[in-house]
Amino acid sequence: MNNFKWEIKENEFKTILNKKAYKATCVVKKNQKENIITAWFSDDIKCAFGPDLYYGLPGLILQLDTGDLTYTCQEISISNDVTFKKPNSGKKVTQKNLI
Repeated sequence: MNNFKWEIKENEFKTILNKKAYKATCVVKKNQKENIITAWFSDDIKCAFGPDLYYGLPGLILQLDTGDLTYTCQEISISNDVTFKKPNSGKKVTQKNLI
């Protein structure tokens, strides 16, 4: 898993899907070249996820520019009807068992 070192630009923001989105950047090395990744995230949605393999900001990434591709969120749908149940069967697996 990547550990992105995001630099949040608190004074730079825009509105995406009626959410205030803050700008964050990080540098990623790819094929001996440094690429600047720009993300726009909303801390109104408290999850550290984003498109592709990008994550780790204090809110959902709504737009991401990798230099080659730009991902833009088209719709936000949030449901509070999610429930998690503890499994009552199955086999316990460790990381060592997966390798």
